[in-house]
Amino acid sequence: MIFSLFFQQRLQAVVTSRQTILVMSVAVVSAGSLPMIFLTPNKSTVWLVYPLAAIQGVGIAMQLNTATSLISDVLGKDTQSAAFVYGAYGFFDRVSNGIVLSIIVAKYSENAEALAIILGCIPTVSAALAAGLAVFGERKFAHRIAKLSKLSKAEKSTLDAIKEDPDETND
Repeated sequence: MIFSLFFQQRLQAVVTSRQTILVMSVAVVSAGSLPMIFLTPNKSTVWLVYPLAAIQGVGIAMQLNTATSLISDVLGKDTQSAAFVYGAYGFFDRVSNGIVLSIIVAKYSENAEALAIILGCIPTVSAALAAGLAVFGERKFAHRIAKLSKLSKAEKSTLDAIKEDPDETND
């Protein structure tokens, strides 16, 4: 949250490519996640989970903010369906995370070594997969997204009305 409030906008001003920000976020998530595999339960290293989780959280915040801006590109000026799209995005994000977490806890809650591997690998792999799919989608379908988001439904209906009766708009 702190990153989103104070640093995301600055990062986007410096790095204008969202694809670059997604790749950077994978590196940040990996820097916070992968060392968790090697943490041991002794008191000399267990405290490291807190700064590593903070680093991981910054990378995840970068991805979430960038993903949200990609959704707004698809929506364009179509504000009528925006609430549904963002709501569905948030709903499926929370439900899928809840399902995955409940399965992991049910199967591996007693196995510290497995949990360490899960803490290190799942966020890294998920971040890389999400970034890869977003980059692929933007490169492959950017022209279609641009067509979809150029005009909202209200603007299209206004243009259609103008085409049908051009004299009515000049009153």
